[in-house]
Amino acid sequence: MSAYRCRIARSASRSWLLRLWLAASGICIASPSFATPCVEPNDCASTFCVDGVCCDSACAGMCEACSAAAKGGGADGTCGLAMAGSVCDPAHCDGLSFSFVGDATCDAAGLCVYPAPESCLHNNPCQFDLCGDTGCEVVIKNDGTECGAGEV
Repeated sequence: MSAYRCRIARSASRSWLLRLWLAASGICIASPSFATPCVEPNDCASTFCVDGVCCDSACAGMCEACSAAAKGGGADGTCGLAMAGSVCDPAHCDGLSFSFVGDATCDAAGLCVYPAPESCLHNNPCQFDLCGDTGCEVVIKNDGTECGAGEV
């Protein structure tokens, strides 16, 4: 349904906002409630668009989700724990100790668990050690390049 916002109304206590939308028929209707598909925050009465559905809260934790699919069950529209095994922090180079840290995943208690980092420094003078997007990489220096005590 193509809809455009037509105005915002406040409750008497001003504790919540009701966003109204202009439907194709020209009638103002209440904005979508929880569990309704959304693309951006203003698509939802709550202003929380999480995992593609209107949600009851921001689900700001690394291991929180709002869609039933991302939670591994339950109902769309209610923030809860993300499904165990969901990636909560993608693999990356840590930027400090030249180490690669693999994907961190959510556990059943809602904690983001990180794997042990892998050092990318091998201290081999005949190679360059790199930390790339997919892990540690080794590049052998060109033939004829001096790389240590008498090594070529």
